[in-house]
Amino acid sequence: MQQASVQHLSLNARAEATPAARYENVTTLSSLSVGASTQRETSRIAISFLTVALIHAGVAAWIITRTTEYKPIDLLNPAASVSIQATMVEAPEPEPVPVLSPEPPVLTSEQGEREIAPVVEKTIVEQQETPPPPVKKDAPKPPVKPVVKPQPVRPKTTAERQPAAPPAPESVPAVPDATAGALTSASKGNMMQNTPGAQPKQVASVGCIVPQPDYPRRAKRLQQEGDVLVRLVISPEGRLIRHDIARSSGVEALDQAAMDAVAQARCTPYRENGQAITVMTVQPVNFRLAR
Repeated sequence: MQQASVQHLSLNARAEATPAARYENVTTLSSLSVGASTQRETSRIAISFLTVALIHAGVAAWIITRTTEYKPIDLLNPAASVSIQATMVEAPEPEPVPVLSPEPPVLTSEQGEREIAPVVEKTIVEQQETPPPPVKKDAPKPPVKPVVKPQPVRPKTTAERQPAAPPAPESVPAVPDATAGALTSASKGNMMQNTPGAQPKQVASVGCIVPQPDYPRRAKRLQQEGDVLVRLVISPEGRLIRHDIARSSGVEALDQAAMDAVAQARCTPYRENGQAITVMTVQPVNFRLAR
């Protein structure tokens, strides 16, 4: 600045000297002023650029320091550190050293040349055991025969004991000729009285209620009639044990109808001397068509 002022004064002095010189001084002065203003503008722009750059740098540094967090590393306590705990353990007692027995002496060649005394074999005489004297067995004694005492002879009685007579059969009421014939045929079959292991007792009637038999349709159409005798065996409870045909009517359909009717019969127990027994009887079943 001082140089510029000096130059300005010199120019003023020269301008006062002559008009031509004055013109030259004015031209020079104007060029100098233009150069100075240009220099000032350049310096101002540079200062502004530096200021803006510093501001941007400060903002960037603030952002970096705010977003980035630095975690201090703990070098004294690392994450993977392993805790080791020492435990005092008593030392095991030393095992006793076994006492070695002295080794047998080793025979040398001099000791091996010693004579070995011969072994004297002792003969042992076995003592033979004398057998004991035989024991004399006594002779077997003859068996003693028992003395048979004579029994007194009893005189025979003239009248020998007669076996007990069987009980008289109960009176049997008269039955029709067909029923009597059936009973006669049954008696021929070894029918005995009601004794243990024997056949059931044969009676004329037990008092059975037999339902009315169904007349077969074929027998009705053919005008078939007949009488069937059915043999019954009644238990002491009045139950029908078995039944079969004692005499057929000659028509199979009528026989089967009679069997079906008797199978549904209801009987009362037969009692003899106040005791119910198993008995056998004959039940007639008649088939007649209405005239």
